[in-house]
Amino acid sequence: MNSPLTAMTLGAILAAGVTCSQAASLEAGKISYAKHCAACHGMAVPTWSITAIRNAINDRRSPMKSMSLLSDAELQDIALYLTSTGGVNADRLFDWAEAHYPALLAPPAVSQSLAGYYGRYYTQSQLTLGVRAGMVYLYDANNSMAGFVGLGTLSSWLIKAGL
Repeated sequence: MNSPLTAMTLGAILAAGVTCSQAASLEAGKISYAKHCAACHGMAVPTWSITAIRNAINDRRSPMKSMSLLSDAELQDIALYLTSTGGVNADRLFDWAEAHYPALLAPPAVSQSLAGYYGRYYTQSQLTLGVRAGMVYLYDANNSMAGFVGLGTLSSWLIKAGL
């Protein structure tokens, strides 16, 4: 039996910090990664910097050579997505959590990045599941006195989830 998750609202934890352009770049990186990278790399990729991506593209033996057509802005966005607070691995965990706790995490939500957190806000339950600095948090807007509840490390949750 799944134990209920206890609680994090995007509005509460994400009220300060990240500019609209940074949030847009993160979303653009997520879209570009899905379009250009996920077919080969899947969603279980390391956190690659812009330098690592460029080195792989510039390696003559690399199948990534075809990615040389991407603009510098697209490569920057992809690198931001891969090295963000949560990025790829957080999305994998959020997708898994939505599938395993549908009564709590519904309807499926879109990830957002603000104030150093990367998370999803679930309108039905008013819960927010988020990641910051490698830690997973939950906030319940219905029980704001509980604050942000740390659920453990992102890496340990990925292992528990079999991801």
